[in-house]
Amino acid sequence: TTQEPAWLDLAEAALRFIDETLRSPAGFVTAAAPAGEAGKPWAPRPQTDENIGVARLAIRLHHLSRSPAARSVADHSMKYLAGAAAGANGVRAAGILLAAREFASEPVSIAVVGRRDDPRTAALLRAALAAPAPYAIVRRFDPGESEEFGQDLGKPTAWVCAGGACSSPLHDPAALLRACALERNR
Repeated sequence: TTQEPAWLDLAEAALRFIDETLRSPAGFVTAAAPAGEAGKPWAPRPQTDENIGVARLAIRLHHLSRSPAARSVADHSMKYLAGAAAGANGVRAAGILLAAREFASEPVSIAVVGRRDDPRTAALLRAALAAPAPYAIVRRFDPGESEEFGQDLGKPTAWVCAGGACSSPLHDPAALLRACALERNR
């Protein structure tokens, strides 16, 4: 949301901590078991709600960074959730289904290329963050920073990408919102 890399670094560090400290044979637990207590009846057990959160965090980080470690955490948590789905209802069932949808599909990707201090870049970013795409990843690049979106068109530009294809260059926030609405309806 802020386009500040430090927050992504902190999220990746949190996921590493979860993986190293809270991984159990089935999913992730909410607290580490004291030494020698794992497997005892009173040892922490995986909880569906917490595994939904872990899965969604790991999936999002995998989509942002293509990190194999994040994908491994997502896989492990989703295996637990697949078993928990049979007895789930209400909010838990909805959370499992949402995580499964995010796990199985690529998000809409919105790339904004422009200088951070340009108000037109800020307007495109606001539109991207408000886009009617239920699952989207928004990235901002300085001109020339991205290999994929490296062309400098002389003004802030956005692209909406989904299903392996990208829109034409967009310079207007309203056009960006329309392009996202089209992707949502596909």
